[in-house]
Amino acid sequence: MSTGTLSRPGTRAGLGPLWLAWRRRRTALLTGGVLILALAGYIAYQRTGMVDLIRDRNLAGCRLWYPECHGVRLSSDNGRPTPLGQAFAELNSYRTALLYTGRLLLVIPAVIGTFIGAPLVARELESGTAKLVWSQSTGRTRWLLATLAVPAAATLAATSLLAALFTWWWWPVRGMVFDEVSWVTTVPFEVAGPAPVALSLLSLVLGTAFGLLLRRTVPAMACTLALTVGAMYGLRRLRPHLVPPLTTTVNLGADYHPISHFWPMQWIQAGICLAVAAALAAFCLWWIRRRRA
Repeated sequence: MSTGTLSRPGTRAGLGPLWLAWRRRRTALLTGGVLILALAGYIAYQRTGMVDLIRDRNLAGCRLWYPECHGVRLSSDNGRPTPLGQAFAELNSYRTALLYTGRLLLVIPAVIGTFIGAPLVARELESGTAKLVWSQSTGRTRWLLATLAVPAAATLAATSLLAALFTWWWWPVRGMVFDEVSWVTTVPFEVAGPAPVALSLLSLVLGTAFGLLLRRTVPAMACTLALTVGAMYGLRRLRPHLVPPLTTTVNLGADYHPISHFWPMQWIQAGICLAVAAALAAFCLWWIRRRRA
């Protein structure tokens, strides 16, 4: 690797480290982009069928756990499902798909921190590549910022899209096939809204910090995985203590449901994760300036 590698002809010198960071990770980023687009297509397909079913069978305002809908029972006296009951059984299949997709998305923060954040710096320090870059035209702080900027931007874009898609899918049935007081549940709370985005960024920076401290890829990955899972568990246990018990209801005509603390809790948890991520990023910058080569 030479100085020319960091500043390709036709690129500005200041963008050299960013271009290098993109160049080295573009295969993983492009592969991830393709997988996200495939998942986006699956979600759009599932949501379209679900919304069409609710509209065509007049299921809006009904609840999956109630024995009747709009005055019509879901099963006849002999226990056989009525046409409305059959429609609800089909709606339940969409609920199952939504739940399994949500559980799949739950692992994304841990995957980002373990397989992207931890090797991000640890691998460079372990192989000695970082020393070569520092000896040329790029300082340590600038190198770290450029190294972290590309995966951070990709993490923000990817997780924001996935969280928005899942929220878009879940929202029409939030009171039909899920308990409206859903801020205490793992799905949908931990895969919808800003909370999973902030947690993914925290996991990425956490992996970077472990990489700086341990300077070994495998130990950094193990510590990142353990601490990310621990953070998810801790946030889950903390949520009920941040908001008082929910006992009030509001009648909105056909849409009768408890008042939900879902979105306030989303922003509270996202704020906690972002604050810790910012503190860790500041620590990484301080550490890289003071550590010996």
